Amino acid sequence: MSMKAVAAAAAAVVMLMWVQTSNGQVYPAPTPGSGVVQVTGKVDVGNIVPVDAAQRGDWRVSVTNTPAVAPVPLSFLKSGGTYAVTWADGARENVRVLQLGGAGWARIEHDRLRRWVNLDLARAIDELP
Repeated sequence: MSMKAVAAAAAAVVMLMWVQTSNGQVYPAPTPGSGVVQVTGKVDVGNIVPVDAAQRGDWRVSVTNTPAVAPVPLSFLKSGGTYAVTWADGARENVRVLQLGGAGWARIEHDRLRRWVNLDLARAIDELP
């Protein structure tokens, strides 16, 4: 027999013995392989401290020291360019940019309809030839 086979057989015997000896034993605290632990004693909820957590007076909350966050300008867009826009919900449309505004806004044309959209909300914008 090879050494690997002997080692595997010995390990199997040790595991089997451990399972047999730990089966059905109950320990005072949970342990690996301990099974069911029986808890005894009495729980008294009569001595609960009263908690008065009602709001009193005006609360003033402010958030300070927050970094300024600004989206990256869509500098690659050009008036007159045609782009495939994939929106956050997965909808995709091919648009032609008619006019660029600030903060991601662009006047576009799609299926002969013209409207203003905020392209910062797009998931992807691909330039079309």
